[in-house]
Amino acid sequence: MRAVAAICLKELRRYFTSPVAWALAFIFLLLFGYLSFSAISQFSLHCMQLASFAELRAQLNLNRMVVEPLLYDLSFILLFLAPLITMRLFAEERRLRTDELLFTLPLRPWQIVGGKFLGALGFLGFLVACTLPLPVSLLVVGNPDPGPLCTGYLGAMLVGASFLAVGLLFSALTENQIVAAAGTYGVLILFWFLTWNEAVAGPRLIEVLLRMSLFDRFYGFAQGVVESKDVVFFLLFSGYFLFLTARSLESRKWRGR
Repeated sequence: MRAVAAICLKELRRYFTSPVAWALAFIFLLLFGYLSFSAISQFSLHCMQLASFAELRAQLNLNRMVVEPLLYDLSFILLFLAPLITMRLFAEERRLRTDELLFTLPLRPWQIVGGKFLGALGFLGFLVACTLPLPVSLLVVGNPDPGPLCTGYLGAMLVGASFLAVGLLFSALTENQIVAAAGTYGVLILFWFLTWNEAVAGPRLIEVLLRMSLFDRFYGFAQGVVESKDVVFFLLFSGYFLFLTARSLESRKWRGR
């Protein structure tokens, strides 16, 4: 575990000393801030329009109109951000030939993969944590149900970890960062679109695809529902792609010999 922790800390240092990473953080917070402002402004406008109708105003739900849409937006922003976080992890080292140094160290492939994954997950967690002032302010000035906020952020980290695991695999398969990011986008968008063609696929196939869709499984978290099968799915999904990444490194190591 010391090796995993050392690699994790190394990657975190690279993130927090890289101008590109801070540019990604700025774009992430800018997008989330804009979407938050839009959702809250729209909710406030509805409240003002129904100010003289007490019964209708009481039906306005802060969780349904603000919290849930923002959590959905957060997951979509993470989809576009995760490939940019992971694209350099292996691809850059492979291009610079510094990956050969890793193979000469007494490290197993799973230790390298685990350390880099935890480093990327730590940076992603830092970005998600930077959005916490919004739910805290909603709890202070509004009256939302705190349950969906807590479960929504848990779901965001789980789905974000799944995105990173996919990105790590593609970064290990190529030395071109653009190709790694493009491949990750392709897989993640496929998992986003899985259940969009119900009229063509039919209800039975859609039912199967629903079990594989990352985003459909995230919706329950945004609504305050945590099901063990969804948690297990995200963990197994991430673990599977990390396993493939480790096998990819192992095959490269033996080919190098």
